Formats: sequence, structure tokens, C-alpha cells
Amino acid sequence: MEHQLIQSIIEITRARDTDTLETSLLSTLADILPVDNVAMINLLDELKLEKCEQTLSLGVSRSDEDEEIRIWSNAIKSMELAPEIGTQIHDRKMAIVENADEMTVYVPLFDETDPAYLIELHATGQDLREYANLIEGIAGIYSNFLRVLEDSQRDKLTGLLNRRTFDKKLVRMMELQRKVVEDYGDSDADRRTPARHEYAWLAIIDIDHFKKVNDVHGHIYGDEVILTVGQRMKQFFRNTDLLFRFGGEEFLVVLEPMPRDRARMALDRFRDSVEAHVFQQIGGITVSVGFARLEEQDYPPEVIDRADKALYYAKENGRNMVANYEQLLDEGLIEARSVPSGEIDLF
Repeated sequence: MEHQLIQSIIEITRARDTDTLETSLLSTLADILPVDNVAMINLLDELKLEKCEQTLSLGVSRSDEDEEIRIWSNAIKSMELAPEIGTQIHDRKMAIVENADEMTVYVPLFDETDPAYLIELHATGQDLREYANLIEGIAGIYSNFLRVLEDSQRDKLTGLLNRRTFDKKLVRMMELQRKVVEDYGDSDADRRTPARHEYAWLAIIDIDHFKKVNDVHGHIYGDEVILTVGQRMKQFFRNTDLLFRFGGEEFLVVLEPMPRDRARMALDRFRDSVEAHVFQQIGGITVSVGFARLEEQDYPPEVIDRADKALYYAKENGRNMVANYEQLLDEGLIEARSVPSGEIDLF
């Protein structure tokens, strides 16, 4: 058991991104505990823990030949937790729910002082309280290592994801997009399913006339503008959307699958919120946005190029606007261009 535990900790700390870290954690817990399911739960509101989503789960069972079967799922599932569970989590305690011979344990993972995630452990015919110290120890190691990884993956000024993480995060999003399409099949009837019209979207956001802010008011005020835009992004986009700062005044958002009108509406609300903000020394600023659809067969450079063409159109036609590549193409306002893989230099 001791050797297995050490090897499991080595596997956890070998991870170099948060997605891999989550997978390593669940696999480790399934290795050392008598559970039939382990899952990661993302808390959407730290003050109201009832509002949350399961983002990754691992089911463990045995075949008729007594061979272990493991089934992974990354399907996002909305959840509601009982208020008493939230109370125990806020008190930094494990919460336990018992039902006949079944036991479910919720273990908090903290981001600084607030709970940010939960580990959900489910067992049948086993009392997981016997493993409380072990569970809390693994959770503590994970939380500490998560903070190290998060720090390396985030922009120092805004706290948004940085350029280093973009490729992996986008590829993972596109893999999920492909899986959704495959799950709907290939028949004509399936192609008419409304969900087939929901796509992930990539948006490039650029602060208008940012060089003028730096030249006239100085870089301290420029940093204040960048920080404010980053804060607005966190407020106006969903917890499951990917938010990046690429450096300077350029930001990226990867929106999870939704219809184009909803994507435009979300980006327009964000643009309005930036325009409405008044800086004491600077006054107001605006942003221009170009966005494009993420197709399941796309390579990252292709969709970035499409969003960039929409952004360029917005910049050349008045700024402070949201432009969509596919709509501009349909209306004949821009021309399509085939982009060989690896041709594009980002910004």
C-alpha cells in the first residue's frame, strides 16, 4: 500500500497542466480507495455551493471474470448539493451522505481561502471514513500542486490563461466538439437535430486605440485598462468558457457550443460593459471583437485566421463592434482564404 501510494503521488506531480492533473487525481483515488466512482465537481459560485457542475468522472467496476473495468466521462452534468453539504464544505470539512449501504463523500479543494472544486467519492458497502486522513492528505497535495500549475498557466496581470496554455486547451475543446458530432451520428435526421447547429466559437478581442492610452497616460494606466478588461471577461463569460490574454491589448475567448446568435449576444454584452466603464483619468475605452466558428475538423491556425479577419473588418469599419466571419462571408463583405497549417503567426 505504501509503495502504491508513493507511486500515485509521483504520477500526480508529473502532470504539467490542470487537465492532466485532474485525470491523475481521479485515477490515483480509484487505485488506493475501495470506490466505484470518483468525480471532479466545479463550484460555479463559491458562496452558494449548491450551484455546481460535474466535469470529469471515473467509474470502476468488475467484469464477470473479475477484471477491473474503468469508464471515463467528461460530459458536463449540472448538479445541486444539499445546503448541509455546503455548510460542512465552508467549514473546511469533508461532507458525508449515507443511503442504505451506499456512501458519498465530498472533499473540498481550495483556491486560496475559498472552496473552488469538490472531489466526489462514491462507494457501495464500504465505509470511506476509515480513509479520511488519506483522502485529506491526497486532496492537500493536489491543491498545493494545482496552485503551482495555475500560477504557471496564467497571465500575471489579469489572472487569465496565458499563451502557453492556448494550444492544449483549444485542441481539447475541439476534441470534445468532435465527440459531440460523432454522438449524433451521420444520418440526415441527425443532421437536422437542433444541437447540431450549436458550435464552439473563438473570439479575438482587441482594445481600441490602446497605444494612445499608453502614449498619453503612461503604462500604469495602460495596465489598469488591461486589468479591467480581464475582470470584465471573468464577470461576463461562463465559468466553462476559456479566457486568454495573449499579451499587450489582445485577448481570446473560446465559447462552449451554442447558436451563433447567442454567441454574438454574449460578446456584444461584454463589449457594452467595457464601453460603459468610466476610468477616472482616462475616461472610456472600447473594444473590437471578431469571432468565428470552431468546426470539428479545424486546425487552430485556421479558426484563428478566420476570427482575425472578422476582427480586422471590425477595426476597419468603425471599431467598437462585434463581427462574425461566417456572416461577413455570407454577405460578401470578405473573401475566404485557405490557410496551410503552420502559416499563421499569432498577432
